[in-house]
Amino acid sequence: MRAHVTIELYVEAPQRVVARRLLDLAEDSSWWPGARARGEYGWLEVAVGVGALRRRVTFGAVIGPVREWEGFTWHLKRGELRGAGEWWLEAFGRGTIVHYFLDAEAAPEGRGTLAARARRHRAAVRDGLYALKDALEGRPSNAERGTSIASRLRAG
Repeated sequence: MRAHVTIELYVEAPQRVVARRLLDLAEDSSWWPGARARGEYGWLEVAVGVGALRRRVTFGAVIGPVREWEGFTWHLKRGELRGAGEWWLEAFGRGTIVHYFLDAEAAPEGRGTLAARARRHRAAVRDGLYALKDALEGRPSNAERGTSIASRLRAG
């Protein structure tokens, strides 16, 4: 049995800028709150908390092939899923539509059903994409927005 998940998000930034930030995740994961990423060219390991309980989602992926500024593939080799996460970057207006398609099956290690594992992976990638959108569009991150709202409530 396989899981298929899609995420689409518009980011007001050029394709090359979005691609570079995604491909350089191991060098700079500061835009993805709570993420720890490491690796070298062609390999990436990510650990990030998702959900209200901040459960850790971890995966290791071989990166490739890279299609200039149009996208690339994460071949998931470690973690609770095995398969591919395909990134497509489509120029649209003044920005980029980021498409992510996951095609994966449950790995021997991991917990929960395939559907639960795919939901956690989707939530982790979606949270990262929204944080990247905020960073590239010059908006405060969710954490910064939450802090400022809490501060205003306490002050008011």
